[in-house]
Amino acid sequence: MAKLPRVTGREMVNFLKREGFALLRVRGSHHFLEKETLRTSVPVHGNRPLKIGTLRSILRDINISPNEFSDPFQWMNQTDLRMSAAIQIKIAD
Repeated sequence: MAKLPRVTGREMVNFLKREGFALLRVRGSHHFLEKETLRTSVPVHGNRPLKIGTLRSILRDINISPNEFSDPFQWMNQTDLRMSAAIQIKIAD
């Protein structure tokens, strides 16, 4: 069983958009996304991480195994960190 990264709802929505999911609607704090016949909802509560059970439920909805999610997410997270560092450097200049 793979150790899942602790991601926020906002990070999960961004991951799903990169995977080709489209945002259907937002009702309250729940974002509903769809890609062909796959649908899921992601709760976005500020910067609070998703609970593991909620994360696993989302992964089941979109047919991605925990192993498949763990590896690319860490790569994307490093890319995001590099981009935010570059933006901070530009702002500081």
